[in-house]
Order: sequence, then structure tokens, then C-alpha cells
Amino acid sequence: MSNYKDKSIHFPLKQQKRYSKNSYTRSDSKTRLSMLFYGFLENSLRISRETKSLLEIFRESFRKD
Repeated sequence: MSNYKDKSIHFPLKQQKRYSKNSYTRSDSKTRLSMLFYGFLENSLRISRETKSLLEIFRESFRKD
């Protein structure tokens, strides 16, 4: 924990205020929520593509040639 505090000394005061838990503004909150939303959306799409690919491989394994 002391290492974390030592590093925080080098951050500009604006960034320290921005990252403190009690200083979120509406725009910061909306930006972070938007980033989280699109992150989850992208991950969901990636998971669905991988699942589709795995299902195709699974189906191919049962085909009779």
C-alpha cells in the first residue's frame, strides 16, 4: 500500500481529483458507462462468434463422409 501512495505523489492534482471516489461528475459517469457498455457488447459478439465456430466444428465431427 505504501508503494501505491508513493506513486500517487507523481500524479497531477487534477488526475487525483478525477480518480477519487467522491468526485465523479455526470459526464464522467456517462463516459465510463458507455465504455463499459461497448466493452461488454464487443465481448458478447466475440463470444457468440466463437460459440458459433465451436458448434460448426462439433457438427462436422458427426457428419458421415
